[in-house]
Amino acid sequence: MTDEERAAAKSFSVGNFAIELASVASLTPAQIEAASARWLDTYRQAIAIVGDGPKVKDQVTPFGTVTVYTPEGEVKPSAQ
Repeated sequence: MTDEERAAAKSFSVGNFAIELASVASLTPAQIEAASARWLDTYRQAIAIVGDGPKVKDQVTPFGTVTVYTPEGEVKPSAQ
């Protein structure tokens, strides 16, 4: 790829991003809420948090059951 081709591709991507961002920014709160209600099943969601468990546990427990896993993917015995 030449420098000219790379510059053209970058310019195209930046331009498309701006157009896409503008269309998302034009949504009303009611439209966002309606789409969320239709497409997001809040009763079957899972949120993965990677980090220092003891430091974030108190922050995430208000959102539901917290299950802590080992790096191997097993449930930590102390979390059961």
